[in-house]
Amino acid sequence: MIPNGVIPADDQRAADIFECSLRSWRAAKRWQDIPGLVLLREGGGRRARVYPEVQLLAARAIEVNARKRGEPPVYDLPAVPIGISHPDDLLDLEEAREALPAERRPSLSAWKSYRYGSKTQLPAADFVLGGKEVDGGVVGGTEFWYRHTILTWDENRPKPGWPEGTGRPAGSKDSVPRGGTRQGEARRQLVRAALAKSPKITAAVLAPMIDVHAVHAERLLREARMERVGRMLADDPDLTAAAVGETFGVNRDVAGRLLRDNGGSDVDSEDRSDTGRLLDANPHLATGELAAAIRASEKHATRLLREARMERVGRMLADDPDLTAAAVGETFGVNRDVAGRLLHEARANA
Repeated sequence: MIPNGVIPADDQRAADIFECSLRSWRAAKRWQDIPGLVLLREGGGRRARVYPEVQLLAARAIEVNARKRGEPPVYDLPAVPIGISHPDDLLDLEEAREALPAERRPSLSAWKSYRYGSKTQLPAADFVLGGKEVDGGVVGGTEFWYRHTILTWDENRPKPGWPEGTGRPAGSKDSVPRGGTRQGEARRQLVRAALAKSPKITAAVLAPMIDVHAVHAERLLREARMERVGRMLADDPDLTAAAVGETFGVNRDVAGRLLRDNGGSDVDSEDRSDTGRLLDANPHLATGELAAAIRASEKHATRLLREARMERVGRMLADDPDLTAAAVGETFGVNRDVAGRLLHEARANA
């Protein structure tokens, strides 16, 4: 359950905060190294793990400060309201079923059919964590419903003994596509105005201003930032992630996603130049070294380093068309598989 007022974070967001790859975060099980970190949703297999973002940010700051002092970190994380029910709590599919009165609770198989079947259907999810926006919709991710959404839906379900014919006919569909509400558009206008006045406003500050859950505020704020970045790109096609981050007070990864989703490039020319210079000075340059040198996340540094290596292999191919993967691996200090992929793609792009 995501308690009311708590902004959630999945493994990808956690990896971004701790400036490591998603694979590294999961392989090292970093969440187990942080005493007091609350798991809002247990993970495993395809089940998404969910944490309170505020605790991850606090833990990261504690670790960075402890490292500067040369001391082991002592974690003192912000409290998270657990075990207190609120109408605006966000529930996953299983938790939504458990929220129903016992006498009205369907079996798990029936409940899943309400979500994925074509007859009785649950309302649309109020929030999707980790999904990707594709053609105006959200694909993938974990769906959540407000507690009040599920309870209201249940109250309006036909009950035993109701007159025959009440309720919506099975299999019926909307005759007209459902659109946004006036209230929703009014909130969007308020968010746009708030962002125009205070570009670095956060979802936590915005939520009580527009009377919505912090997760909903985060989504509305992202929409408004996307619109703003679109206008910024129209004025400056060479807009950088650094400039976006400075405008909104967000980190490089968040700024990069805003740029990418607007069709821009999240890799700054300055970063490319610095990476090329560092690789020329040290061909065995590692991702971690680059990330520290340019103060970027490992994810961002990985992409930059790969681009720089590809460019270098292209020049090597021009000088030696018979270049081998072994020679590429020796140059960069990488294994044969990595060297082979670099060489293959460089030949394809030649």
